[in-house]
Amino acid sequence: MKRIGVAVFLAFGILTMQQVVRADHLPPAEMARGRSEHILAGINVYDGKIETVVKNLGKPLKYTDTADDGPVGSGERTYEWIRDGVRLRVGTEYYTDRTTKRIVESAPMIVDVWGNTPNQSIGATGSGLDLGEDVRAIATHYGSRFHRDKAGITVQWKDETTLIVDFDTRGKINHMQLMAAVE
Repeated sequence: MKRIGVAVFLAFGILTMQQVVRADHLPPAEMARGRSEHILAGINVYDGKIETVVKNLGKPLKYTDTADDGPVGSGERTYEWIRDGVRLRVGTEYYTDRTTKRIVESAPMIVDVWGNTPNQSIGATGSGLDLGEDVRAIATHYGSRFHRDKAGITVQWKDETTLIVDFDTRGKINHMQLMAAVE
C-alpha cells in the first residue's frame, strides 16, 4: 500500500512540476541568450498601449474585465480578436488612480496567438517566428537554449520575458504566448 501511495505522490509531483516550469524561472542552462523577444502580433508587452491595439484592430470580438481581490478599482482585462484565421488575445492590468479617479491600464502584459497558417502580420513574433513553423524555427530565431516538455517549448530570457510555444499533432506551431516579466 505504501508503494502505491509513493508512486501516486511522485507521479503527481512530476506532472505538476511540468506546469511549474512553464510558468516559473528556467534553470540557467536553459535560459535563452541574446536579446529578449518583446513583440508578438506587432504588440510590445512592455511599451505597447492597448488603445493603439484597439485602434489598429478595431473593437474586440470579446472583452472581459475581472476585478482583483486587491484594492478597489483594480483588476485585469482581456481583449480578443480573430483576424485572417488567427485568434489574438491581449491581457492587461489596471488600477484606479487615487487622485484623479481615472483608470490607468498597463501595457499589454500577455499576448496570445492561435492558428495553423503563417500570418506575418498578426501571427508572428518581432523576430519573425510564425505560426505554422516547426521547432527548428525556434532555434533559428532564439538559439538552442530553451525548455522542452510534452506541452511544448518555453523560451525565457534573463529579463524574465517568457515565450511559450505549443504545437499541433504535425509538429507545427499552433499557439504562442509572450509574457512580460512580472514585478
